[in-house]
Amino acid sequence: MNTQRKGQSLVEFALVALVLYLLLGAIFTFGHTLFVAQQVQMSADLLAREISRQPMSASANYLQEGLASADSSFASGIYDEAYLEVGENEKPEGLSWREWIDSEWPLVNKQLSLVMITVEEDGVEILRFPGMIDRGTSTTPRYQIARTLNADLDNDDDWVDIVEEVGFDPNEYDPSVSSTYGPFSLQSSAGGVVALRINYPVHSPFFTAMYPPADGTPLGDPNVNPIHVDDPATAVDESATEFSELGAAPNYLDPSKNLYGGELGLGRQYAWGSQVRPFRRIVSGQAIYRREVFTP
Repeated sequence: MNTQRKGQSLVEFALVALVLYLLLGAIFTFGHTLFVAQQVQMSADLLAREISRQPMSASANYLQEGLASADSSFASGIYDEAYLEVGENEKPEGLSWREWIDSEWPLVNKQLSLVMITVEEDGVEILRFPGMIDRGTSTTPRYQIARTLNADLDNDDDWVDIVEEVGFDPNEYDPSVSSTYGPFSLQSSAGGVVALRINYPVHSPFFTAMYPPADGTPLGDPNVNPIHVDDPATAVDESATEFSELGAAPNYLDPSKNLYGGELGLGRQYAWGSQVRPFRRIVSGQAIYRREVFTP
């Protein structure tokens, strides 16, 4: 018996395991991202097509204004923002989530339900669009997701609508200046086009978000600069993080609760001996249709 070879397999596995886990993580992350991209693109195409056929106001200057003028059948049959977050207590008794979605949800919401997540709040199961927060008013909701991991809740430029009109900047809009109108407007240079995108934040439970390499080091070492949850540069509030129970980092964080957790839906996971942000990219599906509008 050659005692010099004891533990050889263990050493070999240790050398190979890191590469193996990296490949598996990449496969799962890419597969999930591809699935999300397909669903979001189909949802955007479906929504744009149906909006183009709806009898909406011919004087609307941008998409959201047009949607506000839509017949009530649009929300009940095509798309309703209220279904971006629904609680189990809203579900009819005796029906599963899928049975309720297939039988009663609007067309586009059914499509988006395939990429929504389930969370639990105060003992109630909630189905919601991941990373979504309402930055609107008490009377006019505005559902958005953060553009980056250091988003400022009070800075409009750090946020993007889930359903966004392409070619329209709501922060620059002036009803007296036609050049600020969206392409949805018949007075715009596009002459009445439904141009929209649906934005979706993809978080990976396998990879960690990293700061970009410092200037002068185009490659750098991607493994030494993870974005920590309690980093003041990316925290929701410099005096505190959005996770009140942060404290000592546990050695396990349930992805179903933490991957999109936190006040801003930026998520967290355990790696590098602390709580860090998950790798994040926004996937967008885009579609353009000419409005079917007839004016005198």
